[in-house]
Amino acid sequence: MLAPPSLPAALLARAFHAPNGELGIRREDVEPFLAACALDGVAVLGCEAWLIDHRAHFSDGPIPSPGEWCGIMAVNGSDIPAVFTSTVSDSRINESWVEFVARSIAEVRAAALSFDPNNELAPKWRPYFRLNFMLDAEHRAPPFAAG
Repeated sequence: MLAPPSLPAALLARAFHAPNGELGIRREDVEPFLAACALDGVAVLGCEAWLIDHRAHFSDGPIPSPGEWCGIMAVNGSDIPAVFTSTVSDSRINESWVEFVARSIAEVRAAALSFDPNNELAPKWRPYFRLNFMLDAEHRAPPFAAG
């Protein structure tokens, strides 16, 4: 699943669409994106930051490449490029799907919003910053343990 079913059409239109269908969500659209996930019972398994319309080029940093995305970005105060990702811990034994969805959204919201491109990225990269979210719409029970 690439987007929650109730995602507003306007938000979907503003999103970056990668060639494989994945979405790059603007930071200002994170809250409505996650609200749609909550409404639809979609768990958010993690997120990663993208620079859209660029591809990785390790000697000179990302280079323009319309329609592509790059997960490696130069951050302020460092000569080493960074990759920003976040994952949610697995569902807990006695956690219902509804509880897992709520927890996953809370964990990913905190992580996604902790990276502020206005503080972390040079001004030239800020217009290209997007967040991609990994979603799961169905509960997967843990494997049966033989006793």
